[in-house]
Amino acid sequence: MIDFIQLNEAAKAWIAAWNSGDLKSLLDHYADDVVFYSSAATRRWNIEAGKLTGKKALENHFRKAFEEIPGMNLAFRHLLIGTDGVLLVYQRETGRIAADFVLFNGEGKVKEIRVFTEEYFQ
Repeated sequence: MIDFIQLNEAAKAWIAAWNSGDLKSLLDHYADDVVFYSSAATRRWNIEAGKLTGKKALENHFRKAFEEIPGMNLAFRHLLIGTDGVLLVYQRETGRIAADFVLFNGEGKVKEIRVFTEEYFQ
């Protein structure tokens, strides 16, 4: 397991990559065989359970996110450490809170990520 300081730095680098629109730096965090789950993937690609597999699919998803939300800005809030992963909590430019449950492979790359978002029901 990577130590807390490294995880904290990686989380902040991930957020910086999003905020700068640096797709290459963003993708450097992920394993080639990453599995990604997000309600945005369901909406954007009409994929059941919002599941994307592989770095290329993730690249397409992130590229589309940059196009759809040009002013995207994430603010780091918390990092919770588990035995083989983390829960990264951040705030979106909309003010809504989101959290990514992230699992790592043996090389320290993200092998699985599950995105949770704050939704308002009326």
